[in-house]
Amino acid sequence: MKRKTDSFHRIALVLRMESKVNRDRFSGILRYAASDSKLEIRILSKQDMKATISSQKCDRHAIWIPDGIIADGTPALLNEYRSFCRKVLRRPIPCVLLDKDPGSDIRCDGEVQTDDAAIGRTAAEFLLRKGQQNLVCIETYEQSELWHSEKRPSAFRATLRENGLDCTVIRPVDPKTGNASPIVETANALRRIPKPCAVFVFSDEIARYVLDACHYADLQ
Repeated sequence: MKRKTDSFHRIALVLRMESKVNRDRFSGILRYAASDSKLEIRILSKQDMKATISSQKCDRHAIWIPDGIIADGTPALLNEYRSFCRKVLRRPIPCVLLDKDPGSDIRCDGEVQTDDAAIGRTAAEFLLRKGQQNLVCIETYEQSELWHSEKRPSAFRATLRENGLDCTVIRPVDPKTGNASPIVETANALRRIPKPCAVFVFSDEIARYVLDACHYADLQ
């Protein structure tokens, strides 16, 4: 039996799936959608947006257009895509951004921001409960990540100080401005830390290269 598509709410997701946090978000959205038979969820890729913008037909019934968008950070093409849908297809599309970069020019109708301070405090409290004394905080050279990298480690260190401890901070040099590899530089810094030690990183992306640095330094 053919369904009436107008009775469904089409929600597009613009998420970078290489990030674990976005895979978790995607999983949560799908679990919610499973409880609502009138929700249609699709991933909207950069190629999908390009195909819509370059469409010659411009027939709103021939192109899948969402009723709303959930996006993370500062996805490329999103402003252009929404402008095309509004001006050419006569279809304004509301958008909710997750963890919007404060410097982004992406227009949105709502935001969901991560509580960075709570993340830093929770990480410190967890390691303190484990009885860790030698603590390390890995920051980043990536300018696009600094707004997270400043708040989470700051709360992490503040919580440690409240408990009479501090940590070693490692911020690798940007390879574009220096000769050192972030992995080699981090490996050398970790070798100098008394063992056992515990490491706090503020994102999954940083965790990957810290693990690579541990392998390089032959550290468990």
